[in-house]
Parts: sequence; C-alpha cells; structure tokens
Amino acid sequence: MGIKSFKLIIFSILIILFFSCNQNDVYFKYQQVPKSGWHKDSLLAFDFKTSNENDLYNVYLHLRHDEKYLYQNMWLLLSLKNRENFLQNDTLEIKLSDPFGNRIGVGKSIKEITTLHEQNIAFSDSGFYHLDVKHGMSDSLLQGIKEIGIRIEKVVE
Repeated sequence: MGIKSFKLIIFSILIILFFSCNQNDVYFKYQQVPKSGWHKDSLLAFDFKTSNENDLYNVYLHLRHDEKYLYQNMWLLLSLKNRENFLQNDTLEIKLSDPFGNRIGVGKSIKEITTLHEQNIAFSDSGFYHLDVKHGMSDSLLQGIKEIGIRIEKVVE
C-alpha cells in the first residue's frame, strides 16, 4: 500500500467519524444540481421536520463547486414555508473564490463551502417545513455548481 492510498484511507475515516459524530443534526441532505447546469428557474427543494417549537436551531448551507464556476461569489434565494403558509424569503451571498481567483473551500477538484445561514432560531411551531433554494445570478444557466446541502442542528446548551 502506497503513502497516497494510506493517506486517502485515513482521510476517509476521519471524514466519516466527523459526520457521524454530530448527534445534534436534525436534518442534513444534499440536492444534486443537473450536470447540464443549474437553470435560474430550477428549485432545489428540502423538506424537514422540527419536533419542539421551544428548541433553538442553527441552519447551515453547504455548497460544492468546481473550476467550471466562473464567478467570485454566488447569490442564493431561499423561501421557507410551513404546511399552512409562507414564512420568509431570504437572500444569501456566498464567496466562492478570493480576489485573486483562487477557489475557496475544502477539497481538491470539488470544493465544499459551509456557511452558517441562521443561528439560534426557533421555528414558529413543530411540524413539517419546506425550503426552496434557487440561484439569483444573472446567468440563466450556471455551470460548476455540483450540489447544495442544508443542515439543521439543534442548539445544545
């Protein structure tokens, strides 16, 4: 076994342990963007459930991108609804490269960025919620965005 193989195995084990140890996660899911690109009218939908309106949550957005993404930042439009009605719209800017064009994130060919979107929020009631995510860039079809993920964790004091 070569050094590269050994490092890859150790790295994989550490990633698995890192993600499996977060017992506070209420919801964690990725939606894959079509290989043809992410169209401006295309929504990525996430459905999740909360169990107690007195609990506080942190909401994270995960974005995976590659070298085909040509811009320094990305604007995302989020719309949250419960079963009965619309709750809120939000706009989120994520920086994907530094001023010199170097892509930001963890990974080699595909970079992942995790952004804290909401901190210590309480959902108005327990039950099911629906979150739609679409891009707010001027291009109709974006290349280089691979996946968008939503992670909701319960705040433990």
